[in-house]
Amino acid sequence: MPALSTAAALTSAILGTLLSPGHALAVHPLTSDDAGTQGTGGVETELSFTAAGSLNDHAIELAPGVGLVLGVADPIDLGLAFSYVLAHAPGAGWSGGLHDPGLSLKWRVASSNDDCRALAVRFDYEPPQSSDHSVASHNAALTAIASLELGDAELHLNTRGELSRPGHSETGDL
Repeated sequence: MPALSTAAALTSAILGTLLSPGHALAVHPLTSDDAGTQGTGGVETELSFTAAGSLNDHAIELAPGVGLVLGVADPIDLGLAFSYVLAHAPGAGWSGGLHDPGLSLKWRVASSNDDCRALAVRFDYEPPQSSDHSVASHNAALTAIASLELGDAELHLNTRGELSRPGHSETGDL
């Protein structure tokens, strides 16, 4: 059997992931990051688009977004992200609004001399957008990132832990 080229192997892996029912129905099936940072004074603009739907009630949610990442030191980036969420529910029509802003801090902990291998951690936080404690929530996540360059291809491994604390209507405490 002939050997697969790097491009063919990556294409097969991506198609296999996209067509896998378990991954295709995940909340964020392809969210990933690399361990690189912008460097002191570097700036990056990120555009995103998320679409989600429910097979049970035919609800749809669309969320275009924009993010700004600023390199505050060689191994440290600060980020700010906004998205606008459009939602459609059968019988209720479309509604929309600005989603909670996201704040992030990424620290490249280690990298090889040739920058082909790197490790980073990223902390993400969505502050509450309401002073009404019955609906305000805090969302935080910590992501460990490993990046490896393999010639013309790159491999990024992300593992993420999330904590979401919804508002408390009984006590008013968060």
